[in-house]
Amino acid sequence: MGVSVDSLAPPLEQIVEVRGRVRERQAMPRNNQPDVFHQPDQMVIADGDRSMVEGAINALDIGTTEVGRIPELELVLVDLQNVDRIRSDAYLTRYAEAIMQAERPGDTPLPLDGLDLLMFRLRFDFAHRYGGWVPLIAKNRPITTAEGEINGGGKINGGGEINGGGGGPFILDGCKPLINGRKKSGADVTICVLDTDVYNHPEFVGRNVEGLAEGAGPEDGPPMAGHGTFGVGLILEQAPAATIKCRRVLEPDGGADLWDVARQIMALESAGELDADILHMPWGCLTRDGKAPYLLEATITKIARADRVMVAAAGNHGDCVDREVPRNAPCYPAALSRVVSAGAEGPLGELTDFTPKPRSAPWIDYAGGGYRVHSTYLRDRCAKWSGTSFSAARYTGLLAAEKRPGAGPDARGKSIGEIARRLAGDWRRRYDEHYG
Repeated sequence: MGVSVDSLAPPLEQIVEVRGRVRERQAMPRNNQPDVFHQPDQMVIADGDRSMVEGAINALDIGTTEVGRIPELELVLVDLQNVDRIRSDAYLTRYAEAIMQAERPGDTPLPLDGLDLLMFRLRFDFAHRYGGWVPLIAKNRPITTAEGEINGGGKINGGGEINGGGGGPFILDGCKPLINGRKKSGADVTICVLDTDVYNHPEFVGRNVEGLAEGAGPEDGPPMAGHGTFGVGLILEQAPAATIKCRRVLEPDGGADLWDVARQIMALESAGELDADILHMPWGCLTRDGKAPYLLEATITKIARADRVMVAAAGNHGDCVDREVPRNAPCYPAALSRVVSAGAEGPLGELTDFTPKPRSAPWIDYAGGGYRVHSTYLRDRCAKWSGTSFSAARYTGLLAAEKRPGAGPDARGKSIGEIARRLAGDWRRRYDEHYG
C-alpha cells in the first residue's frame, strides 16, 4: 500500500502555528549526537501487517529486508535501506519535530533521525486513512546491564557505569568465603538468571547451579563478562540451597539488541527452560520518550505467570549528567507493572546517588544493598562492585530465602508472589517514613 503525500499536506500546512506554540521549548541549540536509544536502520513489524507496512515504506523509496523473526510473538525484524532519504521532506521534519518534542520529558531538544521521521509518517498516514487505526511498528533497541555505559558517542557498551552510575568491579587480592547463609535457605526455589555467561567458581562447588559456561572465565575479557558470575554469588549468599539456572542472553560486554534478547527469552520459554519461581533480569533499556518498548513489553507479558516473580534492575542513572537521560527515566523491564524493580542502598540503608529516587520514579518497588558489595568474579577471584543489578540479585536471593520448603505456599501460607509483595511493601513503608 502506498503512502499518499496529499494525505499529509493539509495538516502540514498548519506547521507555522504549531511551531509558534513550541518555539520557546526548542530555543536551545540542536543536539546532533546520534540516538543511543534505538537501532536507526531497523524496524519491528507485526507479521500480519507486514505486507501493508512494507508497501508503504517502499513507496517512499526506502528498501526493506527481513533479518529476523520471533514466531511466538508473531513479529518480524527488517533492515531499512536509505532510511535517511525521508529527511529531505522539510514539511514532515518540522511537523514531526514540533509534535514529538512536545511529547518528550525534559526541556532538552533531541534530534529526530530518519527512523523517527519514517515511523511518524507511517503512523500519521495510516491513522488519517483508517479512522485512527495504525499497524504495529516498533523500534529495535540496545539494552545493557545496569552497570553498562552510555557514552557521548551514542553507543552503549560495558564500560562500567551509566554516566556516573554504579562503577566497574574492583578485583580483590583474596577471596574469603562468601556463601554462609542458612544451609537450607532457598530450598525448593528455582531461579533462572538471564545475564551474561556464568562461570565456574570455587564458591559454587556443591551448589545447585546449572548451565555454567566452561572454565573460570576469560583472562582478558571485558569487565562485564563477570556480571553474571558476580550476581549468582550474591543470590547464593542469601539462598545457598536454591537451584540456579544460568541462561546467557547478554554478550560479554553486557550489552545486546533487544530483539536478540526477546528472541532468546521466547525460545527458552518455548523449550521449558524458564520454568522457575523467579526470573532474574539484571539489565535494562531506556527510551527517549519514557514509554515502554513494545518488543520488551510483549515479551514480559507473554512469559508472565501468577506463580512466577520477575525481578529487574532499576538502572544506575539517578545521578546522570547527560541531559538526554532524565534522572528519573523509567528503565525497562523494571518499570513494567509485572516486574519487581530493585534500586540500591548504601551501607547505612540510604539510597545511593545512582539509584533513581522513588519520589520521582514511583515504579521502583524495593531497594537493598548494592554499594560496594562483595561477590564471586572471574578466574576464581572475588570483587566488589556497585549497581542496581546487584541489589536486584540480593533481593532475588532474599526472596528465595523467605520461601519455606515445600510445594506451593510456604509454611505461613504465603506464595512466592505474596512474599515479593510483602518485602516490597515493607521497604516502601520504611522509605516513606524516612523521607516523608
